Amino acid sequence: MTSLSTRYPDALEAMMPLSFGETIDYPLSVGVVHILLERAQRHPDAVAVEWEGHAFHYRELIDRVRATVHSLRRKGVGSGDRVAVSAEASFERIVASLAVIGTGAVLVPLAPTTPRRMVEYVLADADVAAILGPSIPDFAVETRRLGWATDGDAETELASVDSTSDACIFYTSGTTGRPKGIVVQHRGLVNRLLWMVDHYGISNDDRVMPLASFSFDVTLWETICPLLVGGTVVLPSEGLVHDPSSLAAALARHRITMIETVPTLLSRLVDEKGFRACTALRHVVCASDVMPPALPGKFAEASSASLHNAYGPTETSIDSTVFRAVSSGSPATSVPIGKPIANTSVYILDDELQLVPVGAVGEIVIGGIGVARGYLGQPELTAAKFVPDPFRDEPGARMYRTGDLGRFLADGNLEFCGRRDDQVKIRGHRVELGEVEATLLTHPVVREGVVVARPGPAGELRLIAYVATHAGASLSTTELRVFIGERVPDYMVPPVVIFMESLPLTSNGKVDRLALPDPEGSRPEVANAYEAPSEGLEQIIAEVWTEVLGLDRVGANDNFFDLGGDSILAVLVAVQLRDGLMLKTNVRQVLDNPVLRGFAAAVADVEPDERLLAVLAQVEAMQPDALQVLHSGR
Repeated sequence: MTSLSTRYPDALEAMMPLSFGETIDYPLSVGVVHILLERAQRHPDAVAVEWEGHAFHYRELIDRVRATVHSLRRKGVGSGDRVAVSAEASFERIVASLAVIGTGAVLVPLAPTTPRRMVEYVLADADVAAILGPSIPDFAVETRRLGWATDGDAETELASVDSTSDACIFYTSGTTGRPKGIVVQHRGLVNRLLWMVDHYGISNDDRVMPLASFSFDVTLWETICPLLVGGTVVLPSEGLVHDPSSLAAALARHRITMIETVPTLLSRLVDEKGFRACTALRHVVCASDVMPPALPGKFAEASSASLHNAYGPTETSIDSTVFRAVSSGSPATSVPIGKPIANTSVYILDDELQLVPVGAVGEIVIGGIGVARGYLGQPELTAAKFVPDPFRDEPGARMYRTGDLGRFLADGNLEFCGRRDDQVKIRGHRVELGEVEATLLTHPVVREGVVVARPGPAGELRLIAYVATHAGASLSTTELRVFIGERVPDYMVPPVVIFMESLPLTSNGKVDRLALPDPEGSRPEVANAYEAPSEGLEQIIAEVWTEVLGLDRVGANDNFFDLGGDSILAVLVAVQLRDGLMLKTNVRQVLDNPVLRGFAAAVADVEPDERLLAVLAQVEAMQPDALQVLHSGR
């Protein structure tokens, strides 16, 4: 597979800062949908998808996919065309996605929550031939709008595909305000999915619940892998991933055996008492962000399932390395990201793309079958990031420069050591700070602006925008966040905005990021003047908000999100009020009632228990230790 065997003796090769996954001869020249439908015929009466109380069998899945392929062809969709699918999680969305790939077209998945302007950008940038969904609005970009196919020939044959044919395009954050379309080929997709089936032993007994956003590459394995072996895809109800308590209950109720999530959500999930009832779980894959060293130990106390720490950018067809995370019983400084998957290689290189010694930190560079074609319509960026691979014998082999830093440990596992540039992970999503800044600076009254990522009160990385407006201009935090939210996904909207007369500069005229003030403890500028919360429930909730948001005070008319809150911190509020006061609160109450006084009124509608009444009595009696009861859980 490589030229290393002739270039280095075996003993020396073992000491080199590079690693090769197992060589497995997967059928790369056959499309993944072809493989899926061929295997599906072996168990036509098994349940393929469960959605909103309905069970869809493999026979129906086969017929619907082939019928939709026929319908797409009649409407002029052919091999190589780019077709977007935009819809909430549903059986129809699965059918449409498989049919697009089965037609030989290129799937462009769009989450239904994607901002309109972002959708229009993607449709134009990808030159999308058609967009499928239950109700597609008019867009400024000219493209065909297609509803779900209701008729077609169920005997239709799928289009033949080449291993290097394009399968799908995923859009991620770009450094100049221009999102990047990553073109993933069939061979990378087939290799990744078949390896996962083998590595985790996925079978017809497995039940997988997809938790990732539809526009996220993880959705592919969550949906397709169980269908390759006769397993069942159990689609979650809307908003389930934002409520750890409800998610834990759903995983137990539906006997889910495998999920993939991000470290933040998994940490919340493990803390839920209901998670211990998820006894059917066999594998939990954690990816898209750095795993806290304490998480494997916490997980082991709550579950007998295997925990896996996975790593890999979309540019290398989803995950490229994986590590079985176990609790060592002693504090660890980091959790490794493991070794390469099948037909994949990982190198640690310096700026000149030369190998560095084992244990030394360098750039993580990935080679092998999973390397994507490149960035759509960005040849210069593609040439800079996808470079010739000198460590493989295959003609034309390329490797991808991730921009991530890492090193090989003595046991051969890879350790992640951060980023070389300004790309960060927010709630599991890759975010280029430059893209958020570029969007920020398009506001007509913004004169200067910079965005940084710093840990928030709960420890999660969050975006902070520092803004200077034109003289005499007026701009509020809410107005700016709404403006940005109309142009980028919600995880890219800075929850904290700090207005300044001017941004600090270095001696060479660049923004001095190190001199930017720390927002912790100060109440952000908001439209409403501060009004003290009323004694009783409002005061207790205000104390929880100040702790979660890391502020010195919160007023009765303050908006949770204007103060820097986000959906993750909303979960913390719900958990603290529920566990500390036994209130039947949930994250939806915070999202629907973001103003403290309104939230308190919504909470008050729920009958409190005796502990809450006791605490309220202490507050009314002006006993200073009342809130200590809340925080200590006594």
